Amino acid sequence: MFSALQTLMLFVLPLVILVCAGVSFFLIRKQRLKRQIEGIIWLQAFRFLISHVQRHRGLTTSFLSREETKHTSIEEVHEQVGRDMEHIVRVGDWIKSNPSWVGITQHWAKLSASYEKLSIDNNIMQHNLLVKSILVFVDELALSHYLTRLSREPLTWREMLQLAELIGRSRALGMVVSSTTLRSDRSQKASAKLAHVCNEIRLILDSISMGEPSFPFISDYVDRVFFMLEEKEAVIAPNDFFDLASKTLEQLYDRFDGDLSAANGRLQN
Repeated sequence: MFSALQTLMLFVLPLVILVCAGVSFFLIRKQRLKRQIEGIIWLQAFRFLISHVQRHRGLTTSFLSREETKHTSIEEVHEQVGRDMEHIVRVGDWIKSNPSWVGITQHWAKLSASYEKLSIDNNIMQHNLLVKSILVFVDELALSHYLTRLSREPLTWREMLQLAELIGRSRALGMVVSSTTLRSDRSQKASAKLAHVCNEIRLILDSISMGEPSFPFISDYVDRVFFMLEEKEAVIAPNDFFDLASKTLEQLYDRFDGDLSAANGRLQN
């Protein structure tokens, strides 16, 4: 009797272990998939937050440069950022008590309330620091939600956000350059920074080029910026430059949105 029970256990025990392992694997995979889908929702929300903070940087830089920027436009962006942050918090509980997220919201609250008192350079710098903090936080989010290898683009989603930030910086600097003569110290410094940023963009594009440019609209934009700098005079009006940079950003964000949508579709199937 005892021998028969031992024999039965020899057959049953491995089967039980195998079933338990299978169930455990299924539950872990299900939980991972849930976190990935939640993470993609957050990534999409952060993409809008970043783009609106970038727009705020451009508009406030234009305002501080004494260009005709309507205060209503800046206020509209304030409201958009507020809605973005509310949406981000509603996605899930993971973010609510995160100290990095709390720091981001506090930085934005202070910056949005005090930009009129800042110099042009300090305004740009504070926006740059805020976007950098958001990107670092998005990295943390991506690692926590298993999103680091989902992209099918030549650039990862993180690299596309980095590229978008460089274009956003160039938009703010270009507003300074195009709103003043290049003989002024302020404009000369802005021109040097703008050239440096555009060279960074070119380096990224060159690193992924396989004979055919992957992002030709960005290459065209950078060429246009260098033409403006080489002409030694403002050959494009500030508002036109803002629109040119914004259009380039929108095209890049369209690629980003498409990549995220495709990744979400793969996860759902």
